[in-house]
Amino acid sequence: MWLGHSSWFIQLGGKRILIDPVFSHYAAPFAFLNKAFAGDYPWRAEDMPDIDTLVISHDHWDHLDYPTLRALKPKIKQIVTPLGVGAHFEAWGFDPALIHELDWQEKVAIDSGLTVHALPARHFSGRGLTGNKTLWASYMFVTPQRKVYYSGDTGYGPHFKQIGEQFSDIDLAIMENGQYGRRLEIHPHDAGRSRSGDGRTGAKNHGARARRPVCFGGITAGTSPSVASLPPAQAAAISC
Repeated sequence: MWLGHSSWFIQLGGKRILIDPVFSHYAAPFAFLNKAFAGDYPWRAEDMPDIDTLVISHDHWDHLDYPTLRALKPKIKQIVTPLGVGAHFEAWGFDPALIHELDWQEKVAIDSGLTVHALPARHFSGRGLTGNKTLWASYMFVTPQRKVYYSGDTGYGPHFKQIGEQFSDIDLAIMENGQYGRRLEIHPHDAGRSRSGDGRTGAKNHGARARRPVCFGGITAGTSPSVASLPPAQAAAISC
């Protein structure tokens, strides 16, 4: 279930997975920056059930939101982050025993029914004046019945094809939708055409049966409005 911008709630392998939750009305160190789009925003931390696994792709403000995580803290059973991001959680009072920090190509078995793989992404990290002191990642969620991929924020690169070769028969790819423009991320207008020169797109490199857009419709930051960014990504998703 898409919760706006890059936040997703997934039930997979009998587990509740919450990805990059941001329920605040802004995604920045100050409330007057990167505000949420006007209108009702129905998701609240108090409405969430217990979370078996919280997954964070990187430490930018629109993916790692302290007010949201503080409110969710009593409900979170385990946390999966890229390298270095766990330090934020420890500073915020989370039990280090709950935190699994992963490098690319590392994995953690939540139990026999769910394994989370940290995979490459083409992005960057940082909060405040510090940059690239922590890692960023995409993820594959694997159960005996399903494989679900979450791209996080990423630009196009050879990692898409490599992930598709590493994990066959992907059921769903939740793909970057380019809110911040072509220079930083995959843009929706590129989702249905080749960026690799041989007729393949980033999403199609995976060979996923279905694709859904992510990183739009939550906050006003970026180079294109959320409504304008949705149709091309929808078209790419339908053309699996």
